[in-house]
Amino acid sequence: MKMINFQNAGNDFMTEIKWYFDFISPFAYLQMAQFSHLPKNIKLKPIPVVFGGLLAHWGQLGPAEISPKRKFVYRFFQWKADSLGVPFKMPPSHPYIKWNKDYLQKKKNAETEKKKESLSKKKESSLKKRKA
Repeated sequence: MKMINFQNAGNDFMTEIKWYFDFISPFAYLQMAQFSHLPKNIKLKPIPVVFGGLLAHWGQLGPAEISPKRKFVYRFFQWKADSLGVPFKMPPSHPYIKWNKDYLQKKKNAETEKKKESLSKKKESSLKKRKA
């Protein structure tokens, strides 16, 4: 994290910390649960990111997409939450992956239907021209 020191109205120094996080990340959830323990001179600047987008950009798979890693990470999150006393329960599946698969399937179905309609219209047009 990049830290920027600046002086506030008094002689105390405030430290601004940029916090990059993904909304669906359990890491972000566990970090947020600890914010109240930060020193009072810390000012957080939250910056949302899409971790999946970063992974895709670099051609990497996320931990939820690699079975052994997913199992380890899920156990780690639960252990960490328990040790911090933070309520935590992983969803049965990765929310984005399921949503993305459903979305892509619906999109594919719509595109297939559109192509069928287009071919049907072309056939009708061709038949009309032949009859004329």
